[in-house]
Amino acid sequence: MGSPPINYLRDVHHALNASLAPSRLSINYHMRDHLCDILRSTPMLVHKRDIVPMKELDIQEVMNDYLQAFYPSLVKEPKIARTSIRQWLPDCGIKDLGVAIEFKYANSDNDAKQQFCEILEDAGGYSGSKDWARFIVLIY
Repeated sequence: MGSPPINYLRDVHHALNASLAPSRLSINYHMRDHLCDILRSTPMLVHKRDIVPMKELDIQEVMNDYLQAFYPSLVKEPKIARTSIRQWLPDCGIKDLGVAIEFKYANSDNDAKQQFCEILEDAGGYSGSKDWARFIVLIY
């Protein structure tokens, strides 16, 4: 599930970035990178709970627990008001990092195509937000 040499190089890369960048930026960079590592571990985390996901909510519930443990500023379904007509609701977000997260579940090629269409629509709705400047989608 992992590679010790790659993990070592990633740690060295983080250390170099932290020493060269302004402290506030390096902390946020490290926290966002760690968030991506947690999200990449989703299959293992779901499996450890003996869950066979059948829908997006199955994955979302597991990951919200893990993300909440590391990121106290986790917000479930943060509202992104881009227009007065429609609000966009990602599944969760890390307020301190300005990262909105959307979980998707695809069980077939057709599901995957549908999810990609939804991602494009969501990305358009999330763009331009001052509070949520980054958007991550996890497809399981």
